[in-house]
Amino acid sequence: MKKCILMIVSCILTVSLCLCNCSTTLAAYNKTHTKKVDGELETKVYNPKVYSVDLVWGDMKYIHRENIMRIWETKNYTYEDIVMESQWIPSDNRVKIVNHSNVGITVNYSYNSLEKYKEVEGNFSKADKLKLPSAVGKEYEDKRLKATNKLILSGHMDRSSKGYIKVGTIKLEIE
Repeated sequence: MKKCILMIVSCILTVSLCLCNCSTTLAAYNKTHTKKVDGELETKVYNPKVYSVDLVWGDMKYIHRENIMRIWETKNYTYEDIVMESQWIPSDNRVKIVNHSNVGITVNYSYNSLEKYKEVEGNFSKADKLKLPSAVGKEYEDKRLKATNKLILSGHMDRSSKGYIKVGTIKLEIE
């Protein structure tokens, strides 16, 4: 009899365990589940290069002055002119550059004589290449953003020339 009762209790427990598992499974199946979704901000900033450069030219007018010694020729009663010294005197030979860009720049200066005036040469007072830093983080009046270079001419000009005439050109390249 004990065995019979034990068997009945054992069956009841087995059935109840099965029902509990089924009810838990059914309850879990009917519940709403959530999952946390993570997001992270990644910012990519694209700064295009912006070039903004002020360029101010002087008038680039020069007077070619020759100091001449005139020697009297007694044989043919004429003067012979001997150039003792010559110089180019500028009225305003400056090229001013101000960098307002968000990048540093390099300014390349060059002078080219016209074919007729090959003997007139030009050089720049500071250098043929100047670098200016980016304006980012600087004050508007920051002197590091500014450069002035002067064109210095040398050589001789044709003595038959009269008035101001074009003897060459300046070229600036900004990188």
